[in-house]
Amino acid sequence: METIYARVQLLGSGRSHIHGYKRTPPTFVDGSLTFASSTDSSITVGGVRAYSRESSFDILAAAFPAGDGTAATFADVQAASSTASVLSVSGIANLSEANAASAHEFVLSGLLPDTQYDIVFFARDVLGLVTEVGANVLEGAGIKTAVDHTPPVSVPVVVNTVPKLAISEITGSTITIQTKGYDVGSTFQAHVAAFQVGTGAETMTLGGVKGHETYKASGLMNITSLSAAQASSPISVVVDMGLKELTAYEVVVFLEDAIGNVSSRLVSPHATTLDETPPAVVAFAVDAAATTETSISACIKAYDAGSTFSVYAKAFAARGCRSQIRIRSRSSGAPAPSWLLA
Repeated sequence: METIYARVQLLGSGRSHIHGYKRTPPTFVDGSLTFASSTDSSITVGGVRAYSRESSFDILAAAFPAGDGTAATFADVQAASSTASVLSVSGIANLSEANAASAHEFVLSGLLPDTQYDIVFFARDVLGLVTEVGANVLEGAGIKTAVDHTPPVSVPVVVNTVPKLAISEITGSTITIQTKGYDVGSTFQAHVAAFQVGTGAETMTLGGVKGHETYKASGLMNITSLSAAQASSPISVVVDMGLKELTAYEVVVFLEDAIGNVSSRLVSPHATTLDETPPAVVAFAVDAAATTETSISACIKAYDAGSTFSVYAKAFAARGCRSQIRIRSRSSGAPAPSWLLA
């Protein structure tokens, strides 16, 4: 409470008098705050009634973890962030308790699920006077958000303006994917598996992913992204269990939060692993009957499981390289080639 003193001159008297005038801050009506409802991320408070004898005023509200609100100041409410969502109602002109009948409703969002909160209100008039602590706090065991039933959300990575589950690298035995996600209620983890094309990736369940031989979750536990804005950094994971070379796969991702809520399925484009196995020489033999004074005839048998290949041959004299001969390409499964070493 603040007192302002003013000097008043009475006309015709030549005398002045000092009068005191008390400025009164806005006041909340006792017992008007009520808990209306809650979701897993918000609390709705009704019956918010306040008045000011001086001027119009604004109302600000914030949610604090239970026990913290009773000591919260106006500055705390102004500075409240992710765990204390601030709302305001401006320009209210209720100049007496009698005309404070208009009750406002506040929805405080961005809260954690299954959590008890103190809801703190402050009113400030145009002169800067702020509500004194009293009827401005709503607290108790019932002021609580609901249990989290909202699953994590998969956010496709945008590749060349197209949203998808991105394939960032492929080798003969690994596929690296990038995905994004967030959960408004808690941390979450990603479950990832690769399925050969045509084996049902589009209808795969979380249980199918967890039970598959290429299941991979290492390094994808306890991810904290509480909003879509925080999901801007893609999560990279290497699927490296049981993949075969030169095989087309689809990667399936599910996100699961700490409470067991599961996201929708996210499926990658087809990704074919590479051929990283070198050709193998099965047999090499010199054809003595076809060897002459100036040439050697040899039979080389080789194969490659993944693709065509080339065969290179050289003849070496006892004291160094003599000459490089013919180069040919043969396909896997073709008859063994025979070259004349000149």
